[in-house]
Amino acid sequence: MADAFFQMVSSLPITPQHQAWPMLPGGDEEDDDATQSRCFLNLAEKKLYKIKNVFQPFLDACRLRSLLHPVLAEELYCQSCFVVRRRHQICCGGSIYGTAPSKLAFCIDVNDTWEDLGGGEDYSDIISYNSQLYALTDSGSVEVWDFRSNPPKKIMNLRPSGRSTVHVDMENFPRDKFSNQFYLVESSGDLLFVNRVFGNFVNSEGVATDEAGLLHTEDTHPLVCPYRTKQFFVYKLDSIRNTWEKVESLPDRAVFLGGNHSLSLSTSDLHEGCESNTIYFTDDNWDQMNEDYLYGGHDLGQFNLASGNLQTGVQCCCLWSERMDPPPFWIIP
Repeated sequence: MADAFFQMVSSLPITPQHQAWPMLPGGDEEDDDATQSRCFLNLAEKKLYKIKNVFQPFLDACRLRSLLHPVLAEELYCQSCFVVRRRHQICCGGSIYGTAPSKLAFCIDVNDTWEDLGGGEDYSDIISYNSQLYALTDSGSVEVWDFRSNPPKKIMNLRPSGRSTVHVDMENFPRDKFSNQFYLVESSGDLLFVNRVFGNFVNSEGVATDEAGLLHTEDTHPLVCPYRTKQFFVYKLDSIRNTWEKVESLPDRAVFLGGNHSLSLSTSDLHEGCESNTIYFTDDNWDQMNEDYLYGGHDLGQFNLASGNLQTGVQCCCLWSERMDPPPFWIIP
């Protein structure tokens, strides 16, 4: 799989080792090569590059579904994946799957199958941190799983205080108009909790409205008001005090969020085009992505943590479509 990945990125127009590339759909569904082509956005140039037959190197490597445990095969819906290494260089993988509630699954390469890990709550994100699996629940607690045993064991359940700070930050975002998506990110050795706030229905003026406001008495059709990201809040885990501390700035860091693994990278190591203290995001609003055929996959852009400046896909990426299927995700070699 690694060889196939580097074969793909080697076809990009510049040396990709220090660049983050959003991968976008390859064109209209009517195009003959749309399913096998993808566009890659150069953040520095604000320019799209199209690569045909992009998945050809992966044809011999795509055997994920055949590895699945029979119980999980029909309901695996990966929201996030990670890979850790334990003793003797054995690879371990973890995934969130299923909906309402979601569950955890794990795979250790000596077993070659995915199995249910259990867990007790609905999960938002997982990452590998300090050689352990850290799983963020919707309630804001963090489960820590030890992969040195087979099967892995839950060794800690952190319930940091400071959730009151999160609630204060959300006072200007009423629940009837806004929703949240939570992420875990490792950044310079710290564990970050990122709260992404999006309006469920946002009109052409950028104002979030409730669902009742989509249809007026004089209208024959409801207004088209796609969901859109409106704000980010970032918190850092203080493991000694067991609290989430609010973060106002992330100097020399760029954070990448979306449907695949969340990352924080040093902007001094990245190719030009990535700004420090900035969150780059793609659409992972799975609950609403396919509710309307006119939009979905469109909610991408960048947010400056210090200034609060938010740029949408149209503003920062020169993208015009409100419907991107499949949704963009990050390629970061």
